[in-house]
Amino acid sequence: MERAIVFNVQKYSVHDGPGIRTTVFLKGCALRCQWCANPESNERTPQLLYYPDKCTGCLQCVSVCQEHAIFQQGGRLLFDRAHCRECLQCAQACHYGARKRSGTERTTEDVFQDVVKDQVFYETSGGGVTFSGGEPLLWPAFVAELGQKLKGTGINTAIETCGYFPLQNYAAVEGCIDYILFDLKLMDAEKHQRYCGASNATVLQNFDYIASRRDVIVRMPVIPTINDDKANLESMVRFLEPYRAHVTKLHLLPYHNLGLSKYDALQRSYLLPQIQVPDDAHMQALQDFFSQAGYSVQIGG
Repeated sequence: MERAIVFNVQKYSVHDGPGIRTTVFLKGCALRCQWCANPESNERTPQLLYYPDKCTGCLQCVSVCQEHAIFQQGGRLLFDRAHCRECLQCAQACHYGARKRSGTERTTEDVFQDVVKDQVFYETSGGGVTFSGGEPLLWPAFVAELGQKLKGTGINTAIETCGYFPLQNYAAVEGCIDYILFDLKLMDAEKHQRYCGASNATVLQNFDYIASRRDVIVRMPVIPTINDDKANLESMVRFLEPYRAHVTKLHLLPYHNLGLSKYDALQRSYLLPQIQVPDDAHMQALQDFFSQAGYSVQIGG
């Protein structure tokens, strides 16, 4: 039975594929997109999220921390993450939500029993289960085994991918995935390297392999001043032209900053504090641009 590190199983999701869905979020991603709304998904292993505003000062965390990464100084409770080895005993000891575990090892059977409870909603809405992350294709054996179990019960499946994965991982899951939601962020390799932490060469090669053979839903996160310029939009239209027959929809995902508290909880700096949420008029203009290029476009997932 395959295992993976799951950091969330989100019920009643309506943005990650058709119908009412359950989204299974897997930890680990090779990219480091500066606008990522789930920074706790970046690392493949469980992590500690720390919310000091929820701390009551009970000191249970201090008593269980064997590395002395949590300590009192000048009447204040301090946390030195550099000395934390992510044993997560403090999260288990905390009953007030100040310290939370992100990521738990789960088996395919465990997750299957969790998501199959909502099968009636999938059947009535045309929904199913979506694998997301992180990058779910970093867990191909887990996705393939769970995907096959779901297909065996008539539940459709989808996968959200950033496109940065070894191609053989996709081959392992190809037969058990009904919908591919494929992110395309930046067409310029240098800008992709700067803002996403890696060149887009692998992403574009993987897209070519998949979209030459089957239908895909293209998703573009709209990050104002970074990828919504005319050059990137026109470059994306040119890139997509050979795959027009297989690009069934194009989703424009407006930037949001709802994940900022997670950066604080991980004690990580958010690198794009100046970015503003795009307004409706701007999103409509982008939708019109791609619609005029001949694509079925929607704002949001």
